[in-house]
Amino acid sequence: MSTKIINLTFSVVTSTIESILSGYPEEPYQKAFDNGTLRQQLIAYVLNRVPNKYTIEEEGKNIAPIHSHISWEVQVPIELMVHQGIQEVLDEYALMQAS
Repeated sequence: MSTKIINLTFSVVTSTIESILSGYPEEPYQKAFDNGTLRQQLIAYVLNRVPNKYTIEEEGKNIAPIHSHISWEVQVPIELMVHQGIQEVLDEYALMQAS
C-alpha cells in the first residue's frame, strides 16, 4: 500500500491566512495577496517560522482535518506570523517594485 507524508500545518496556515486577510482592507492587502506569487511567499514565510506537524497518509484513507484539534498554543503563533508576514512580504514587494 502506498503512503505519503502530509504537512498538517500547511492547511492550518492557509486557512488562517484566508481568515486574517478577510479582515484587512481590500486595498492594498487583499488585492496584493490575490497574486499567487505573493500568497505563496506569505505561506512560505509563515511555515518557515512555526513548528510544522506531519503525518503519514495511507492510500485510500483520508486524515481528519487538524483544525479541530489545534490548540491555542499553536494557533496564536501562526496568527502572529501571518500578520507579521503580511507586512514583511508587502514591504519586500514594494522595494522590488521601486528598484
